[in-house]
Amino acid sequence: MTGLLLTFASCSEKITDSEKIDVRNVESIDSKILIEMWEVLDPDLRTLEFRCATEKEYPCCNWLLVYHQLHNAPDRICIEFVGIFIPWICATAFGPATAVINLGRFWPNTYPLFIVVNGDSLHAELKVTEGAYTVLGGEGKWITFPRAELRRVPPKTIWGQARGTLVQAYMDTLFTLSAEEVTLVPGDYGYFSIDNNGTIVLWGEDSPSWRTYLYAFDGDWGRLESVIRYFGVIYGDSMRVEVYGSEGQYLASWVLASEP
Repeated sequence: MTGLLLTFASCSEKITDSEKIDVRNVESIDSKILIEMWEVLDPDLRTLEFRCATEKEYPCCNWLLVYHQLHNAPDRICIEFVGIFIPWICATAFGPATAVINLGRFWPNTYPLFIVVNGDSLHAELKVTEGAYTVLGGEGKWITFPRAELRRVPPKTIWGQARGTLVQAYMDTLFTLSAEEVTLVPGDYGYFSIDNNGTIVLWGEDSPSWRTYLYAFDGDWGRLESVIRYFGVIYGDSMRVEVYGSEGQYLASWVLASEP
């Protein structure tokens, strides 16, 4: 344990907003913290987030986990959770205390991961590959990673759903714009999951009225936007289409139809 604490102390401190919180409103942590990995999609720089929430729910859903982010990326990741901040104004609905920690970009490698809660230190590893983020040894007294592996959305991928009488016509149009069938490794990709049959699943359980899709796409997003706008303007609510892209794009027929 001494060696672990010394290693943690050797990490350089990164100032966070949590350090500016009025300590008079900070209570001790009395619940296990669940950490979900999430990759923020961006055309220039993808980053990894830890989305944290206490297992316990509190009377106000706007309580915040206070943390110090200490890390020498790309050498190691060090985080200390120091308490729960209780704002003066209560959002009157039960919910966990939460925090979103952006860890930045990681190249493929294995990174030591240190997390401290109430003086208890968890020593784990974050393994980064081109295809996934994986936490090894992420179960501790105060910390758990419910999903130990987050698959990464491949570049030049689109996914979404469509509903209406002309869904097949929309799908056919995607192929004319350079969409191609693609098969991904089963697992949780954050934005969607792939089941053991290779089928995409959105939002945990898809509605039978919507047809989901997943394609490799190296086409023109301007042309794709025009197609989706066309369906929105001509068919309105009788034909709804939305599409997401691996660089953070999002298009929806009903949104495009409402634009001037």
